[in-house]
Amino acid sequence: MQIDNRPTFKGISPYNITAGLEDNVLLNKALFDVTGSDAPWVIMANNKQERRERLNRAALSFGLIFVSPLLILPFINRFAMRNVAKLTPEFFSKQYNAIKLSNEYLSNQKATEKGLADLAKELNIDFTPIINGTGKDFEKLRTQLIKAKNVVLATDFLLVAGTFGHIGFFNNWQTKKKTGQKGYSAEMEMADKSVVEKRAAKYEKTGKLRYGVFLTTLAGLAVGLPLAIKHGLTTTKTGKLNNFIKKHAHKFDYTKAIYMKRWPLALSLAAAHVGVCLASRNQTELKDNSIRSSASYAIFFGGDILLASVLGQLSDKIFKTKIIKHNKEDKSILNKILPSPTSLKELENGNCLKTKRMATGIFWLNFVFLSALMGFAVPHLINKIIKKDVSKDIDKNPTTKNVENIQAQSGAFKQFQAN
Repeated sequence: MQIDNRPTFKGISPYNITAGLEDNVLLNKALFDVTGSDAPWVIMANNKQERRERLNRAALSFGLIFVSPLLILPFINRFAMRNVAKLTPEFFSKQYNAIKLSNEYLSNQKATEKGLADLAKELNIDFTPIINGTGKDFEKLRTQLIKAKNVVLATDFLLVAGTFGHIGFFNNWQTKKKTGQKGYSAEMEMADKSVVEKRAAKYEKTGKLRYGVFLTTLAGLAVGLPLAIKHGLTTTKTGKLNNFIKKHAHKFDYTKAIYMKRWPLALSLAAAHVGVCLASRNQTELKDNSIRSSASYAIFFGGDILLASVLGQLSDKIFKTKIIKHNKEDKSILNKILPSPTSLKELENGNCLKTKRMATGIFWLNFVFLSALMGFAVPHLINKIIKKDVSKDIDKNPTTKNVENIQAQSGAFKQFQAN
């Protein structure tokens, strides 16, 4: 008798939607970028050239987040299982789902055997062909699954970090081609062409070197990260680093084998931001990209946790909810000041409706506040910095002053003639 282990439909409710969004960090990031980064930044662009560049960045990041998991990752998973691990002879075989086995079960062959059996029940898929294909050698099966998963991780890392990290270099090329002008696009209507190009001259000379640094960083992380995970899971040696990797390797799993989790997303975006910053065309654009990248990174990967902890503690104290985890084993100062909140998914089986409602409300309050901070406060600050930096160079350039004076006098003369 075969048991149907398919998950039951839980219905649509604010809590279920919010819990799903919180659990899927990739979709969470996509929504945050649209509301708190892309749309406001496009609206607050200084001119049409900068607006087009910001639209390019927004469209690419949004497309990668949705197109990659839904269309590209399923094919990469099947390719890795068939051509790299050589565990599934048929490309569309259901057995490729073995790649969904968490790294948590790949530390030894006994854990792999148990984990695969549990996964078979969960997905209602018979993995016997894979097991028999390796001669029931679970050590071989374990190493092949690690290899397949690491190929997927490296490929997706290059896809996300490599593509997004190139957007700055692409924008530079496109703007130069469309306008025939070098330099930072945000400044192009603030000063004379000669000033804008002079401000970019120093960075123009090191363009190829900076691009090479980005490619080296990208390749190093794409190769080094999977190798570190493989070494940590397969080595018999003990040590702080190996133990750390074994303990945390499951954090590099993909939700449903297609959605990046927090750690791989954080590392791929860090690599992408390196490319974005290195593509800067002058010191002011470097400030722009550095502030924007670091603010976005800190707000999404740290600000949400900080606010959720503070608001969760207040809720527990005032409304007697049970949002905050009480980890007595963690005696660190950070845990005492900012203890971790319980995720909405972990609250799912609880009976306290008030706790669920408050946790849902905190998530959205947190989201709206951080989106406003990133979407309006940060670009306002950066636009002020740009105008201040350009004004300084205009004041230092007498030629520009003369051009502006001549233009002003010419305009006044024409108006006098009209009158």
